[in-house]
Amino acid sequence: MDEMDMYAWLRMAEQDFNSAKHLMSLKPRPVEVICFLCQQSVEKALKSIKVGRGDAIPRTYDLVALTQSMLDLSSLLKDLLPACIRLSNYAVTTRYPYAGELPPGVEERAIGDAQKALEVVRVIVAT
Repeated sequence: MDEMDMYAWLRMAEQDFNSAKHLMSLKPRPVEVICFLCQQSVEKALKSIKVGRGDAIPRTYDLVALTQSMLDLSSLLKDLLPACIRLSNYAVTTRYPYAGELPPGVEERAIGDAQKALEVVRVIVAT
């Protein structure tokens, strides 16, 4: 296990999440950016577990696939699947103008989903 790399990934995940939380204070809120940063935060957090296990880091934005690939590690990860389903779409759709605007309020759900995921990952990393 390369703990230094694992914690580097986790620090980046925390930075993305903290940036998303900060953007919540703006008026108007940049909903797409907040949702994108939440997705990125969870992706990097999940990948930190992979790195800590010595696994190759998959080139995917699919939070569901990442989570499912590690269900054997902790039963806590199963509880993250609904949040991962909601957040996965934001990896690509929020980066391009053709996708359209997200409805107001989804950013609050994204923040909650990312916060829950980071809490679970912190527990797994600590064990």
